[in-house]
Amino acid sequence: MPSFFVRLFQSFSDLKMKKKVAVTYLVLGVLLTVSLSLFTHFFIRGVLIDNETKLITDTVNQSAMQISYQFSIFEALSNYIFNDTELLRIINYTYGDSYFSMWLAYRDHIIPTFQAYTALHPDLVALTIFTGSDLHRYGNFVLQLSALTDLPWYTGIEGSFMPVWLVVENEENYTLISIRRMPTQGLDGKINYLFMEFDYNSFLRL
Repeated sequence: MPSFFVRLFQSFSDLKMKKKVAVTYLVLGVLLTVSLSLFTHFFIRGVLIDNETKLITDTVNQSAMQISYQFSIFEALSNYIFNDTELLRIINYTYGDSYFSMWLAYRDHIIPTFQAYTALHPDLVALTIFTGSDLHRYGNFVLQLSALTDLPWYTGIEGSFMPVWLVVENEENYTLISIRRMPTQGLDGKINYLFMEFDYNSFLRL
């Protein structure tokens, strides 16, 4: 390799002055063009990467804000139901043979209230109270507590008065749920849980 450069230098030295100047300008021109091309390539590449990174970051931040906003809406709904004094009275009451009182509880409060919530929030797939009282089952609005305690993930949320969010795999689909224990009333207070199920794909849509 050194001999190659020696021969090249010797050949250059043997050239006439005009040719030396021409070769010098040609080499400098090529070096300048290559250097400028490389600089332009890496500069533009860096700008494109920065712009793409900013675009992705902005998109992720916007999606995170939308999801956070959705969570805040449904946590507010959960808190509202959690503090519904009439609902608490209904699910902590012992009905015995008083079926008329049970019917009034459904007619005057549970059915219209829960139907209104589900109508106002299309992403809310199911709104359920799992009750330890003797309140009879009604559709998906009221189910017995045993239907909840038999679920494999129940021990992980048992006793939590704060909303617990879970993503549960259901066959080939995923379900997003929020669940919390409801307050008790009186010495004979019952164990009740508020369960809300959401459309996973719609709720976490990016």
